[in-house]
Amino acid sequence: MSRRIEFIDNTEKFRKKNKEWLDFEKQIPRIEITATYDYLFSFWESFESLKSYESGQNKELAIIFYYKDDILKAIYPFCIISRKRKKILKFRSVEFIGQNFLTNYLDIITPGIELDDHLFVKKWMNSNLKYDFLHLSHIPEFSSSFKIFSFDNFYTYTHSAELLINPEMTYEDFKYKSYSKNYRQNVNTLYNRLKKSKLNYDINIKDFHIDDLKELQRLADYKVHTGKERE
Repeated sequence: MSRRIEFIDNTEKFRKKNKEWLDFEKQIPRIEITATYDYLFSFWESFESLKSYESGQNKELAIIFYYKDDILKAIYPFCIISRKRKKILKFRSVEFIGQNFLTNYLDIITPGIELDDHLFVKKWMNSNLKYDFLHLSHIPEFSSSFKIFSFDNFYTYTHSAELLINPEMTYEDFKYKSYSKNYRQNVNTLYNRLKKSKLNYDINIKDFHIDDLKELQRLADYKVHTGKERE
């Protein structure tokens, strides 16, 4: 049995992994949007140049492709972020890409690997990367990685709250159980305005498609351009 690591440390290498990553996604029965190539690459392109206290002073791409017998077994979508506290404390942490800004699940990308695979990757990281600690969050409890990451200095600081929806729940039921009072009022006001204007509207529930992400990006760009990003 042979094992090897391929390290992706810049945006161009990330871009060239497009096909291999997308093909690998097809092997995973359940994959969150925030673990897809299109989502992470789009986020990284904006994030790497962002300069703010919350995002860190320096950001380095640190994606790990783990192979066993030349077969891709897992992708670790990591980055290394440098931060400074009180002007004297400096530290470097390994984190998931987008960890400080995304609210969905984050995880390694794999159909399932064993503890010894993780420990092989960790040993490689300790020998080849310069970092002070591993800070990983938003790993869901249903993930095969959840227990393994809690072993031997792997930490899961937090993960997203879950809302389980009854398949027979109507949209009205969901709205009253899930939306805040103010948001529910805003939605109702919008619907009333549409009715008064004699405009038709539909509520569509469908599987996520990459075109949806592109449309959200187009809307975000429009709001930034028009100064309406807080609306």
